Formats: sequence, structure tokens, C-alpha cells
Amino acid sequence: MSKLGNDEIGALVALINQERLGDAEQKAQSLLSAHPNAGIVWKILSVALVRQGKDALPALRRAAQLMPQDAEAHSNLGSALHDRGLWAEALGSLRQALELQPNDIDALVDAGNALKGLGRAVDAVPVYQQALRLDPRQPEALNNLGNALLELGEYNEAVAAYQFALQIKPDDAQVHCNLGNALRPLGRLDEAMASTRRAVVLDPNLSVAHFNLGVMLSGLGRREEAIASYRRALALNPDHVEALNNLGNLLRDLGQRHESLSLYTRAIELDPGRAESHCNLGNALIELRRGNDAAASYRQALALRPDYIQAHLGLGAAYRQLRRAADAEASCQAALALDPNSAAALSLLGELRADRGQFSEAGEVFKRALDIDPGFPFPYFSIATHRKMTTEDTAWLQGAEALLNRPLPLAHEISLRYALGKYFDDVKEYDKAFGNYRLANELTKRYGTSYDGAKLAQRIDKLIASFDADFQQRRHSLGNDSERP
Repeated sequence: MSKLGNDEIGALVALINQERLGDAEQKAQSLLSAHPNAGIVWKILSVALVRQGKDALPALRRAAQLMPQDAEAHSNLGSALHDRGLWAEALGSLRQALELQPNDIDALVDAGNALKGLGRAVDAVPVYQQALRLDPRQPEALNNLGNALLELGEYNEAVAAYQFALQIKPDDAQVHCNLGNALRPLGRLDEAMASTRRAVVLDPNLSVAHFNLGVMLSGLGRREEAIASYRRALALNPDHVEALNNLGNLLRDLGQRHESLSLYTRAIELDPGRAESHCNLGNALIELRRGNDAAASYRQALALRPDYIQAHLGLGAAYRQLRRAADAEASCQAALALDPNSAAALSLLGELRADRGQFSEAGEVFKRALDIDPGFPFPYFSIATHRKMTTEDTAWLQGAEALLNRPLPLAHEISLRYALGKYFDDVKEYDKAFGNYRLANELTKRYGTSYDGAKLAQRIDKLIASFDADFQQRRHSLGNDSERP
């Protein structure tokens, strides 16, 4: 077998430099048929394949194997593995490259990314910092350092990293978007909104920026605008599971349960291991009175995350809807074991006590829930439902009316309006009672249901027909013969 000459290698490199990549690929393949262990040819072949957008991974692996002391070969392989999200394998190759060439900034950044991808953000930070010591104005290292710090909850430090990156690349939409993410948990909402909107202007097709804008708008109670942002995010990235869940939650809050159902179902198809999606689906199903299906969704959520309080409570509510009182109690107690001060769990416990006729005990539980969280709606309408209200219930009245001054899920607003109607009826302020009842009924129409007089008449006629003379003759064989009520 003849020895591979420098002229042949030079000719191959020349083809690469001339961007004759197809010719370079063919020439390299030809040389490898005669020199299968020529690492440099494998390396050049991988370059030709990468630049053509072809699968270069086998060539990169072979080059690194045949050239164990070539830092670039290991770095190239690590970069390709990094781009495929094969973090552990990428980290191994990048470490080999850095042992041979410790000052390779690109390899350091990729290694930091691999560590972060493996859930080791705390280890990624010093790697990014090492890259920045070599080049303090490396924007990718600054941005990715910010991402790692953000993940670690070091928000001020993340903001500083992003701001420095923007001094270098002021029109980088992704960095503006990331800066908004870091400013939000610091309570700097106006700045966070401005950064995110700037990202959208710079890159209208950046799905994550629209998603983040939706999160902020939703937090401000601007639900219709948030819905528009989530829809835009999903138009750009239909497989964004968190956007599907968040949009579903907002639509469900506004009474659009059936669309939310389809969004949660899609989220589960994309990521069946996400407990939140199963719990959200259960919430929509229970509101549609599909108790058995809801219970199945909550059980799936708990199989994935046994300490998920909301799923325990949802399952308890589903069991209550199905009149499985003992199972509902068990789910409620499981939630309270995880958080004894959960206002939601205490509210459900109070309802279960009221179901048994233990109204005094239920009232004490509802009061405790309100003491813990005066902004939680459920105890307000539970209290009004289970006892006669009086003019001394001023704290209850003030709390209920205060809640209605802020954006609420439609179901909560309806329930509070009915509760206020009950309160004013009990204290004999009938005009106010009627006004709240009427508003509750108008809000209920948003669910898409309407009064059908003919259907109701048909139902009543059917009831009348069922209790005819034949029934009266047969009734003595049914039930109890006692004359007592």
C-alpha cells in the first residue's frame, strides 16, 4: 500500500478552501479506500460533510479515534455531539480537546453548555467564566453564563451578564429575551416587559419571546393579550408544551373548556411524562362533569409526581363528584399531609364535612382557610352556601367584593356572584341579591349554554307521564310504607 503524500492532502485542503465540497467529499472517499486509517483525511471529509449539511458524525468519530492528540478533532466531535444534545458524550470529547488545548474558547463554551444540558448549571458557571477570562467580550459565553446563573436563581448576576452581552451585541433578540426573564423575578416588571417587547421587534419569529410576553401579560391580569401572545408562540412552535398548558389554563379561566381540553391533550401527546399536563387535563374534565376521566388524569399525574398537591386535591374533588366520600377524604388528607396550611385542601375538607351535615365543623375549617389565604375564593362561597349570612359578616362581604375587583377565572367569578346573591338575600337586601344572581346567570352564558324552554317542557312532561295512575298503583310495592315524612 502506497504512502499518503502531502500533495494529496494539500489538494484535498484546496478543494475545501475553494468550497468545492462535493469534489472534496469524493476525493476524500477515494483516498480512504486506499488509506482507511488516515485520520487527517477523515478530518477533512468531516469538514466537507458538515459544510454540506450532511451527517458528519461517523467521520468525526473516526478522526478523533485515529488522531488522539489532535485537539481540533476532539473539539469538532464534541461540537457536533453538542449540537445533537448528546451532552454526556459531548462533554467527554470536549474535555479531551481542552486537555490538549486549554485555551480553546469555543470548546470551553460548548463544555459549559454540555454541563448545563446535564443539569449541572453550578459546574457550568466556572467554565463560562474561564472562557471570559480569555475573552471578556465573548457574547455567547456571556449569554450562556447568564442562562446558567438564571437557572441557579442568581438573578442580579444573570442581569449583569446579559447587559454586558448587549453592550457588545445590542440587537441580539435572544439576549433581550433572556434579560426579560431575569428581570421578572426581581420584580422589575416594566423593564422585563420592555426587554421582551424589544426581542419581539428584533425577531418577530422568536417563539420564546412571544411565550415570555404571554407569561408577563397573564401575571398582570391582561388575559386577552396573553392569549394572543401564546397563540403567536404556538404558531411559530406548535410543540411548545408549556405554551399549550398556559394557553389552555387561560382559556379555561375564560370558560372555553373544550378548546383547553384539546390543548392539554396535545401537550400530553408531546410529553406524556409531564405531570402538570395531566393535572390540567383533569381540571378541565372535572369542570365538564366527567368525573371518572378526571380521576384517571389526576391518578396519572400522581404516578409521575406523588407529592403533587394539586393532583391530590383534584382527585379528591373528582371522587366527591363521583360520591366516593371515603376516597375523597383520603385524597384530601394526603394533600394536607404534604401541606397542613393549604387553603385549597382545607376548603375541600370543609366541603366534605358539610356533605356529612357537619356544618359547624365545616365552618371552622373554612374560616381557617380564609385566615391562611384571604385571597382564596373557595371559602367565601362555601361559607355562604352552608349557613345563613348576617349583617355581622362584614369581613366576609369586604373580602368577597375585593376579590371581584381583580381578574378571576370565570368559574370563581360566577360562584362569588352567587355567594353575594345569597348573602344579600339572607340580609333582606333583595335588589342587590337579584343583581348579583342576574350577573352570575349572565356570566354562565359564556360557557355556551343557554336556556331551552322547549327542552325543559319536554323534560317536565316526561316526569309527569312517569307518575301516572299505574305508578300510583305500583308505588305500594316500592320503598317504605311508613306515612312519616
